[in-house]
Amino acid sequence: MKGLTESPFSQWHQRLPELHALARPLLQSRAVQRLASVTFLGILSPRFRDVIDSPLWPAVKPVAVEDGSRYDHTLGVALVALALARKFDFSERGQRYAVAWGLTHDIATWPLSHTSESVFTAVTGMSARNLRAGILLGSAEVPERYRLAPILRDQGIDPVALASLFDRSATPADEELALFKQVVRSPLTPDTLEGMWRCGVVFGVPVMHPDEVVSAFLRHRGVACLDRRRMPAVIDFWQGKSTIYEQYRLLCYNYCFCKGFQQRGQVAMLGALLLVLRHLHLDHARVDPVTP
Repeated sequence: MKGLTESPFSQWHQRLPELHALARPLLQSRAVQRLASVTFLGILSPRFRDVIDSPLWPAVKPVAVEDGSRYDHTLGVALVALALARKFDFSERGQRYAVAWGLTHDIATWPLSHTSESVFTAVTGMSARNLRAGILLGSAEVPERYRLAPILRDQGIDPVALASLFDRSATPADEELALFKQVVRSPLTPDTLEGMWRCGVVFGVPVMHPDEVVSAFLRHRGVACLDRRRMPAVIDFWQGKSTIYEQYRLLCYNYCFCKGFQQRGQVAMLGALLLVLRHLHLDHARVDPVTP
């Protein structure tokens, strides 16, 4: 694509053997692999700079860094989660759960990523959170080819235990999972660390690398703590994140809403769905309504 530089995120792909050793079948599942076709920044990705009139990529800015896909991001999150598990001296089982959390945190991401999430939720009547739980637990609402419960069980991972790491349910009885949940329910999740660093690279904002922030974590009497000697790395990360939110997030969301992106997207998707149903010779009387 014209005006894009080579992505600097290949470091995660170079470490694929580490993920293969713990979760190869999950990594190779259709639910995870499909994320390779979903842009990380959705419609705000620089790869669409010649398609839409975006304030993020004006013509006066001739070069942009490729943001990568949700699959690329997922690899990074899984490796950051693995680094955290190793920092906490987890068993192989605990590391496997950490990697599984990273590989599945975005499995319910729709095309065009979060910029289209509200549209798909309105059309399908299912939130991304509920869809992820359905994929993990093997819900009948999810096509069989995307259900992960059998793969997880074969890997020694309890789908219910993994799904509970994403919600506000009670603290797991397992000490390692309880410790890991403390982090993934905090402001410094592996998802946040990789995602903000990735955005920083794309937008040209200095953001501390996830590995530097992970090095600040400590395990002390069953509690996830931060080493005060490594706090400068955490503060630098937070400052970079704050800059991105202040300079870009408001701009992005204002752009989407002012342009009526979500409203037009919902209308377009409903129209496309009707065309598909007509092609299949289905009418509304033969289609079960989907309710939230």
